[in-house]
Amino acid sequence: CVERLRATAAAARSVRCLHDNPGTMGKTTGPRRLLALLLVSMGPASVTSFVQPTHSRWAQPRPSERPRAPLQAATADDLLAQAAALRKEADEAQKEVEQEKQDSYMAEVLASFKQADSDKDGVVTIMELQTWLESRIELKEGKITAEWAAQLVKDLDTTGNANANGLAVSDFVTASEFEVRVKEIARREFIAQEKAEREREA
Repeated sequence: CVERLRATAAAARSVRCLHDNPGTMGKTTGPRRLLALLLVSMGPASVTSFVQPTHSRWAQPRPSERPRAPLQAATADDLLAQAAALRKEADEAQKEVEQEKQDSYMAEVLASFKQADSDKDGVVTIMELQTWLESRIELKEGKITAEWAAQLVKDLDTTGNANANGLAVSDFVTASEFEVRVKEIARREFIAQEKAEREREA
């Protein structure tokens, strides 16, 4: 590198001398000729340093200029197959969600049944149901009676598995559902009492 710098400096001095004394060349020395003289003075190895190699990474085409592989258009059969696969996945996901909801509901029913079945014999009697409902539901007017509990047992016997004394776990519902049913019975009882009072007054 030091030798090259020295050669370059010597060549530059020679070119400047030629530029200042154009008569030594026999004619006017223009910029091109001066550059040529400089390169010749520096030698062949130095000349190649001014030429950009074709294998340089700077000579590579830009990504945007490189040829792209042609995109293959999806056929109608491909689109139908993809749509069918998506529908299948959606159906499976929906089934999983519904199963989770069912499992959660049954777990809540079982928990309510165990609370109401105080003697743990597998049947919630009318008396046990009445006691359990009274401990959970507070009414503004009226009181949960054995008749209400008996009515609930009758209403919930949709499968025919309930006996006259109470409910099995297969006929049971959640505590929140019992509360809705009890309040509906209380509403009907209140309406019936008001009607009876109006009739007596008439």
